[in-house]
Amino acid sequence: MSDLCNAMEKFGKGVGTPSRYRIVEALFKGPKTVGELVKVVRQSQPAVSQHLKTLKDAGLVVDERRAKEVLYALDTGYILGLLKNLSGEMHKQKKNIKKSMDYSKLASEESVGRVVAALKERNVEAIVVESRAEALAKIKGLIPSGASINNGSSTTLNELGYIDYLKSGTHGWNNLHAAAIAEKDPAKQAELRNASLFAEYYLGSVHAIAETGEMIIASASGSQLPPIVFTSKNIIFVAGTQKIQETYEEAMKRIQEYVVPLEDQRMKSTGAAGTTLAKIVTFEREPAFMGRKVRIILVKEKLGF
Repeated sequence: MSDLCNAMEKFGKGVGTPSRYRIVEALFKGPKTVGELVKVVRQSQPAVSQHLKTLKDAGLVVDERRAKEVLYALDTGYILGLLKNLSGEMHKQKKNIKKSMDYSKLASEESVGRVVAALKERNVEAIVVESRAEALAKIKGLIPSGASINNGSSTTLNELGYIDYLKSGTHGWNNLHAAAIAEKDPAKQAELRNASLFAEYYLGSVHAIAETGEMIIASASGSQLPPIVFTSKNIIFVAGTQKIQETYEEAMKRIQEYVVPLEDQRMKSTGAAGTTLAKIVTFEREPAFMGRKVRIILVKEKLGF
């Protein structure tokens, strides 16, 4: 048993009866004699003396003789030290709980509601849907025929069915991302990649969202960041609600402790070298003067990492 457990056991035994608790409560107001405590507890002097002995043995009470009287007082130094140690241990346990968080668990309705409200204050429109099928249908409705589009590499978009929909060629959009990939001439491909940065619509995902409204995007190369932060006039993010965390700090931990290891594992499974956490963007808000429209579709299904 640890020293803290031993101390807590002594503390529990010390204040283990209503009478001793009343004695401790009285001593919080200042030192008292046995006679004064007899009036508080309403027991005989021998009984009160025995309670005081138990409290002294537990380290909670000290005595001091003044002339013919003995004054009893709380050992505040001992009690404060015990509380400090207990607080430290509770803090450690809290950190351990955070470390073992289930980052794949969908957020509650209340949590999603807080995110929607916080994003609205940051000039970001949040659209909540029940399923990935509903999310894909929402995307189709948001992007007009003939619009130029671009997208980043995204497990979420792939699981959503968006990538397969693009490959079907039935969307009616100008897919600048696909055009750049298909081009074999290096010079022309570079031009197309530059042009794709200014697509009217950019689609991607975020890796974590704080209930306070911050959205965090992590990247190794940073290739998807220009359209997100500046060049595209319309941004559509899609994210499963498992990406929502209570605080910004927890959202950042989600990326470091959960997202990056899974993405590294995924990339290595394809024969690639893996990934690294090289660049992080915190999307705080979208300033109105930018004239852009930023939306995020929150899906009540686990999507992506």
